[in-house]
Amino acid sequence: MSAAQIGNKKSFRGGRIIQDGYVMVLSHCHPKANKSGYVFEHRLVMEGILGRYLSSSENVHHRNGIKDDNRPGNLEIVALGRHHGTVVCPHCQKSFLIQ
Repeated sequence: MSAAQIGNKKSFRGGRIIQDGYVMVLSHCHPKANKSGYVFEHRLVMEGILGRYLSSSENVHHRNGIKDDNRPGNLEIVALGRHHGTVVCPHCQKSFLIQ
């Protein structure tokens, strides 16, 4: 594990890292990969469901609020303008602060 991973609250798991509770997967060829080649797993799962890349105005919401629960049934697309501040999940009725 590198010092950068420790300092950014990441943990290494062989091509998968956890950053701020979200799973990131190594995918160098993805157009939204960060400079280290990682992409959020929940975005990859949703793109697989849709059969296309997500647009920059689409975010993926975890219905149950658990950031690393990337099961397809737990994910839904939320328009970017609606995915900030306090939101109430339409399924579980929990309030979440989106930063």
